[in-house]
Amino acid sequence: VRKVLACDVDVETLTQREWLPAMEALLRETRSRTHGALPRRSLAGLLALANERPDLVQISGLVSRGERKLLAFATGLHHGDHASYGDGASTRSHASRLPLGYGPIWSLLGWARANGARWFDLGGIATAQPGGGPDPLAGITAFKRQFGGVERTVGAEWNYTPRPRRA
Repeated sequence: VRKVLACDVDVETLTQREWLPAMEALLRETRSRTHGALPRRSLAGLLALANERPDLVQISGLVSRGERKLLAFATGLHHGDHASYGDGASTRSHASRLPLGYGPIWSLLGWARANGARWFDLGGIATAQPGGGPDPLAGITAFKRQFGGVERTVGAEWNYTPRPRRA
């Protein structure tokens, strides 16, 4: 996280609609890399709520100083006693070897604490891929585990076929 301070980037709270196209492009780039679906949540709606209620929603971005290009962002959602990571994305086209998502997440942790959250939910941890192939989420999982918090199973994927013959 401290590497961000030594680079030509800034962690900023994103409040302006001008960032929306860059945020959407980063989401597409990231989800194509991780094979994930695009979020159903409207970024425009989330940005509007972040401007109206900054105590409930925060969007933190990593912005290059020179060209003012958005390199990564993360959204935080406040739920009273805790806050959670919403969505985030980063590019791989930046020349530095800086982990681009770390700065925005660190910023969200500070925002959550300042708004009274006692804990922060980073979301799911990927399990091993069937067949043992390369896991596109391995880096994200490793990052989340660095915090040393509690890992709890809160859900599982199930497939239910009510009438196997008809199916």
